[in-house]
Amino acid sequence: MKMTMGPEMRYGKALFALSAESGDKKVSKDIAVVRGLFEEGHELAAVLADKVVSKNDKKNVLLALLKELKASEMVVNFASLMCDKGRAELLEGAVSWFHFYEMAADGVVTATVRTAHALTATQKTSIEKFVKDNAEGAKSIELEEEVDASLVAGFRVRIGSIEHDMSVRGRLDALRTSLN
Repeated sequence: MKMTMGPEMRYGKALFALSAESGDKKVSKDIAVVRGLFEEGHELAAVLADKVVSKNDKKNVLLALLKELKASEMVVNFASLMCDKGRAELLEGAVSWFHFYEMAADGVVTATVRTAHALTATQKTSIEKFVKDNAEGAKSIELEEEVDASLVAGFRVRIGSIEHDMSVRGRLDALRTSLN
């Protein structure tokens, strides 16, 4: 899922802050399970995104699932609040952002690398070093790789909201902009 910086980011951050404050490790485990459901393409995502399904029905489906999973009270209350506010369709993004904040707190930095061709092991090691040097507090790096032939050659690395463009496409675009 592509994470957007909208209300789902704020919901994820709020849940992470509450979880960290309470010290309840079950919240993290429950969120990981819910995140896994979305990643597996569970029908929950379709129900929450459906504009025809009422927010009350979405809430009932979600709470029944969380009850079946024996989710913590904090996760149940969080999901219930999102449904009450008419934000059930943002749950997938919120749990993704929760995971992002959790990883960041543990010093794990996730970077997205777009390359014209698949990376070799040596290139991957170099990019990981680049990310570690450019990401404050990074203890370990998780690289998400995407192949994009339109880059021609080189790569783009996104660390959080900052993108480092070292592609031929980026240089051509910069040249085109400077000539206009």
